[in-house]
Amino acid sequence: MASSSLSRLEKIVLQDRDSITFEIDELVAKQSVTIKHMIEDILANRGPILLSKIPSNILVKVIDYCKCIFTQPPTDVLDMIKRKDPEHICKIFNITLDFSP
Repeated sequence: MASSSLSRLEKIVLQDRDSITFEIDELVAKQSVTIKHMIEDILANRGPILLSKIPSNILVKVIDYCKCIFTQPPTDVLDMIKRKDPEHICKIFNITLDFSP
C-alpha cells in the first residue's frame, strides 16, 4: 500500500552548489523544514530548488535522512538515537564529522 502511494507523489528537483540535481518525492523533501519552506516559496515556479551553499555529499545525507523520517514514524527514529552519544548517532546515520573548510 505504501509503495503505490509513493509512486503517485509529486516529484521535485533539488540542485546543490555543484549544479548536481536530485529528483525526489515532494513529501520526502518536506521532511526538512528548510527545504519545505523553499518549496512553498518557489511552488509557482516549479523549477529546481537551488541549494547553492550545500555540497552534494551533504545533500545526499539530508535526502537519506528525509527518506528515513518519511518511511519510519518519528518515534522509531527517536528510539534509535535515544540515550546515545553523538559519535554513536553519527555511526547510525553514516555521518562523517569533517569540520575542514
